[in-house]
Amino acid sequence: MLRYPSLRPVWLALCALVLALPMPTLAAHEGAPDQQLPKWEIGVAGGTGWQYHYPGADQGGGAIGAAPYFIYRTKHFRIGEGGLVSGRLLETDQIAVTASIGGSLPANSANNRAREGMPDLDALIEIGPQVVFSIARNPDIDSWSLSLPLRAVLSTDLGNLKYRGLLFQPRLGYSREHLGIEKLSGSVSAGPIFAADKLMDFFYDVDPIYATPDRPTYEAQGGYMGSDLTVGLTYRITKRFKVYLGGEVTTLAGATNADSPLLRQNTNYSIGAGFTWRIFASKKMVQE
Repeated sequence: MLRYPSLRPVWLALCALVLALPMPTLAAHEGAPDQQLPKWEIGVAGGTGWQYHYPGADQGGGAIGAAPYFIYRTKHFRIGEGGLVSGRLLETDQIAVTASIGGSLPANSANNRAREGMPDLDALIEIGPQVVFSIARNPDIDSWSLSLPLRAVLSTDLGNLKYRGLLFQPRLGYSREHLGIEKLSGSVSAGPIFAADKLMDFFYDVDPIYATPDRPTYEAQGGYMGSDLTVGLTYRITKRFKVYLGGEVTTLAGATNADSPLLRQNTNYSIGAGFTWRIFASKKMVQE
C-alpha cells in the first residue's frame, strides 16, 4: 500500500517507503536459509517505487530515498531488521513465529480527485506477530511456505498516533535460489487481505460533511479488502551489495466495500526497485 508522499519529513517518507516496497525483504536484506550473517552491520539502504494512492484508487504516485541502517543479530533476537526490534519466539524445522511489519506513505488528498476536499491520509505503520509454516524445502534451492501475519495498523503525522485496527494477510509463498544465474534469486507470493472496520473506515468512509453529488455518504465495513500477487528478484552483486526489483498486482473485485465512492477501480499495481550496501560488519557470525 505505497502511497504518494506529501511535503512531510523525508525520513518518515523513506521509512514508510522501505516498509512498503513490493520486493523481497529489502529492509532485512537476508539471503538463503541456514546461511551465516554478521552479528552486526552498518550500511545504506534505499529505493524507489510507484503505487496507487490507496487500495482501489485510480491515481497514484511514487517516492525515492536512501538512509543509513544498523542491524544487530543473535540467534533469536534482532534489532534493526525491518526497522524494529524482533524476536523469533518459536522456531522448528516446520514452523516459526516471528515479527511481521509493513507500512505505507502518506497521501495528500489534494492530489487525488476522489478524495478532493477530504482529510489527507497519514502514513501507516503495520506491526504484529507472524506464523510461518514450511510446506516443502530443498536446502539452498527452493522452498514453499505459508505465512499468517496479523498486524496492528497505526497512522501517524508525527504529531499524533492513531490505532486503525487489524490487518490479516495470509500468503502462500515460493522462493528459489540461482535463477539461471548463481547470484540471482526470486520469490512469488499471493493471498487475500482482510481488514477490520477501523482500517476500512480510514480508506473508504465518506462522512456527511465531505459528501458531494458525485461522492455520497458511505460507511465502510470490515471484511475482505482484496487479493494480491507479489513477485520479487534479488541480485547479489557482491557479498556487501544487493539490488532488488519487485512488482505487485492487487484485485479488489468482490471487496466488502466495493460500493464505496472512493473505490474507483478493481485492479491496482505497484513497482519498486532498491538496494542495500553493507559498509561495515562484524567478523563474528550468527546462524540465520
